[in-house]
Amino acid sequence: MKTNRDKETLTLKPRGDLVDSDIVEMRDDLLMHLENNMDASRFVLDVSDIEAVGPLGVNLLIGLFKELTANLKTFEVIEASENFMKAANFFKFTKLFNVKEAGE
Repeated sequence: MKTNRDKETLTLKPRGDLVDSDIVEMRDDLLMHLENNMDASRFVLDVSDIEAVGPLGVNLLIGLFKELTANLKTFEVIEASENFMKAANFFKFTKLFNVKEAGE
């Protein structure tokens, strides 16, 4: 997972899809980065390398959102592909947090 820290913003870029076979390792990696950067006020998930979102991926995204908002942090998703946007709209992620399509 690529990370970039710029003042108050931590950007995380997972490699691979948010599918059941990869989710445990990805979750642990995300949580480690979040715990090490809780002084950041804004957390951005760059999903440019993600095409598929499985059921556990949906749970992971909702869990991240809940954890961050409980700690008064901002969460957003950027560089969403057309397929990711379909999942985001279907699961109504856009009602919970900001999701920007690739190129926005």
